[in-house]
Amino acid sequence: MIGIELVLLARIASGRQIWSSCANVSRLIGAFSVAASEPLPAPADLALRSADGETIELPVSGGSDRFAFAFLKPPSVLRYATQYQLITSGITDFAGNPVVTSAGLVLTTLPRPPLAAEDGFESLEVGTTFGGAKVLSGSGEPTIAGAKSLYVAFYNPVNTMTPVPLALRLQVGAGDTVVRFSYRTVNGNDTSVGYYLGSEGRTINTRSTEVEQAALTPGTIAGSQVMLGPVRTASFPLPPDVTDEVILERTVFPWYGCGPPPPIVGGIIIDDLRVE
Repeated sequence: MIGIELVLLARIASGRQIWSSCANVSRLIGAFSVAASEPLPAPADLALRSADGETIELPVSGGSDRFAFAFLKPPSVLRYATQYQLITSGITDFAGNPVVTSAGLVLTTLPRPPLAAEDGFESLEVGTTFGGAKVLSGSGEPTIAGAKSLYVAFYNPVNTMTPVPLALRLQVGAGDTVVRFSYRTVNGNDTSVGYYLGSEGRTINTRSTEVEQAALTPGTIAGSQVMLGPVRTASFPLPPDVTDEVILERTVFPWYGCGPPPPIVGGIIIDDLRVE
């Protein structure tokens, strides 16, 4: 069949790129773009539309004033547990051929992340996960404060495609301006990792922790030896249009290049998560 094929370019946490004519992007905040199989004459309009009619325009991210070939999700938080259809009405290639595969481009976001109490994770049950991360506790485990901390494991992109996620909600009170938490790195830096903050349907702040330059100390987690960074404090400003809840999501930035394999992505232990 002659026509344009639109494919989804999802920047998954391993740094690999998924090219697919039918994909499920579950992230609420993470970036993704839609790429055409050939240049399209400008202007070209592309949008996501939910069943209840919410429409999100996807601005052109690749092209010029004469053509376009990629469209980027805007920097806003998608709604929880919502299915979005890619709308391609009126798009043709330079020969006038229409889009032929857009019906398969449906994006479904994750359910609402869990709400974190500001108690240093002490109310969580031992041996469980919370927001995708492990509740760290027990004798000899390197918790930061109290009996429990939250642990996002390190991972090697060469051996596994998907790292441990982290997505939590926090309540925001009147006058609050910043999200803070104590942390220490596990087996390496957090340099390929970023943190997104935003409220449903609102803009996003992207932040990262500082580069680890201090000496590491040995420790054990679940019986395995790890190298731990010193305890530090992260402070991330809230977006200006934040509502009474904010999502904190940890993501691994894409790794590009054709040289050595991507580096091991360091883990992190988190405690005393709060909004102030």
